[in-house]
Amino acid sequence: MRSSETYNWRLTIGVATTLLILVYLSYILRLWARSRSAARLWWDDYWMGFVLLLCTAMSVGDYVGLLFGSGQHQDELDAYTVRHFKINLYVYMCTWSAGVFGVKVGILLFYWRIFSTTSRAFRVSCFVVSGFCFVQFIINIFVFIFQCSPIGQFWGETANGICINQVSFYLASAIINVFGDLFVLSLPIPVIWRLHAAKSRRVALLFVFLLGALVCVASGFRILSVTLIEEADFTYSNLAGGIWSTVEVHTGYITANLPTIRSLLRMKFGKNQTAASSSYQRGNSKAQQPNNAIGTGGTRGRWKGASAAATDLGSDTVALTTVEWADPASSGASGISDSGEPLPINGINVRTVVDQVEEQWAPADDRESKTMSYQVPRF
Repeated sequence: MRSSETYNWRLTIGVATTLLILVYLSYILRLWARSRSAARLWWDDYWMGFVLLLCTAMSVGDYVGLLFGSGQHQDELDAYTVRHFKINLYVYMCTWSAGVFGVKVGILLFYWRIFSTTSRAFRVSCFVVSGFCFVQFIINIFVFIFQCSPIGQFWGETANGICINQVSFYLASAIINVFGDLFVLSLPIPVIWRLHAAKSRRVALLFVFLLGALVCVASGFRILSVTLIEEADFTYSNLAGGIWSTVEVHTGYITANLPTIRSLLRMKFGKNQTAASSSYQRGNSKAQQPNNAIGTGGTRGRWKGASAAATDLGSDTVALTTVEWADPASSGASGISDSGEPLPINGINVRTVVDQVEEQWAPADDRESKTMSYQVPRF
């Protein structure tokens, strides 16, 4: 085997294996983060488990391709090897189409779990983008399956069949797929930017969500590699396209899990902040009362425990600040409504979602444990 062919073997095995390990690790961390938050698994978690199988199938396809001449010049291979290379490539292309669609669906399901209650406009946009991705998938999978007539013509089973211009279709499919990625990535930007949180925190959230842009980079290199495919030397010229296809799907899968994994970092590195909050709350007994009105900058707020909601949605859920309008005419001079609730200043009542945290401690010489309760705002 030539040195260039040996390099192609090592490159393919290295990329496919490394990415597959990272894919499995990201899903394990995702499930761990969900379990640590005491949240029930939702549709996006189960769906990403299915997409994990597609990622595995793509890496296996890379390994099988090496056994049948991937990265070697076609004129140096026998007809049996070339035929089985193309059969493997045929299955791989269909798996790629399902993989890129599966990653997008997983991200959209995650968006729906987190942001679906924010606005009707977001829900409509989510349905529109989902429809675009679904139509793209149907077209891709249909053309990939029936690109040759009869189908066996793709791997040379018959001599009288016909095929479409395959390279042109691969290029068009890759370009349209980039637009789908951009549509999916742009969906949460307006919602996150309108969060009632510090600008630095909003920027940090956007950074995590927009890490998916790495997929667009991989897609760009894949488009470039598709333009270099030569039908006369398919086994050699298609190597780069296959590698970047694997990078594209696997990178998309990993970045789709990152927003959920982020909660593990908050649990790990947020302990000091939690301890500081605990000390502050112990020194301010009024702040421990959940129904006290807390005025800040001319705005009157109210702490609400959200442990049950956090259990259902998970620690990766972005808690949105709700703003409620009240009729000043319905209030008395005391600023208390008929229901006994404190009325907002200037007709705006800002409610902040917080987590109720309890810690138990017991001195060595005291058998009776004591419970300390404090509240930590969540964003």
